Amino acid sequence: METRDMTNAPDHLYNLFATYDLKATKTQFGVFYNVTGDSLLAGAGISDNEFVPNIYQKQYDSLNVSVTQALGPIFRLKLQAKNLTNPYIEQVYRSQYSGADAIRSTYTKGIDYSVALSAKLSF
Repeated sequence: METRDMTNAPDHLYNLFATYDLKATKTQFGVFYNVTGDSLLAGAGISDNEFVPNIYQKQYDSLNVSVTQALGPIFRLKLQAKNLTNPYIEQVYRSQYSGADAIRSTYTKGIDYSVALSAKLSF
């Protein structure tokens, strides 16, 4: 191979987000949507005199939301949900010599929920 894609650099990355602040109640809302294109994880090579094709992670999306509420002048409470689409992520072997992609592994990232209480002190 004379050239190949850059490792861990998706062929495209799209981000859409919207935030909204309710000043009267000091509440902040956020919605964040991302699409990550195919990414090269490992370049082709030889192992035990056998050709091992490139390993790619196929395109997937994610959706995150957050709500932050001020609790007086010092404290803030933040509720967050990450990866709500819980995408099916596929890693494949890909080569111009072997035809169609061959599945290497599949998994889902799972959905993450978090609660945070923070304080801001000014001196």
